[in-house]
Amino acid sequence: MTTPSKQKRARSFGGGLIPTSSQKTPARLISTSKRADYYKPLETHFQRGKFNYKQIAREKDVAIFEQAWRGSSEPDICWEVVVIRRHSGKTIKGHWVEPSEFYPSSSEWGKYGFTFPNRDKARAKFFEISLEEPKDRKGGELRNGKIV
Repeated sequence: MTTPSKQKRARSFGGGLIPTSSQKTPARLISTSKRADYYKPLETHFQRGKFNYKQIAREKDVAIFEQAWRGSSEPDICWEVVVIRRHSGKTIKGHWVEPSEFYPSSSEWGKYGFTFPNRDKARAKFFEISLEEPKDRKGGELRNGKIV
């Protein structure tokens, strides 16, 4: 018969080697100050109005999103090519909005966003815009799908 050891044993932890009480807090992706060191990235899947959107390609600040109508079991699919822009944080109605990327608004369509019923035409526009030398997309302007 063996006698139990009088040596103290290390605490055992469920799941990991570090106890949960001393685990580090994960780094935040966005800044808590009004300086725009980090931007909250644009969601790759989201709903807007009557549509579901899913990002299918992105190259720097240009992306293609698949657009499907939520109200149909067999929706017609369109593709949106967008120039993703960023803001450095702002106050809206007294509430601070963290710095983030944003999708073009409907009033900016034709300038920063384009809709195509044909995937090949959307891909062509995506490559046309993404391969251009960016001038200043933050303040720059697109005219007829070209940055000026």
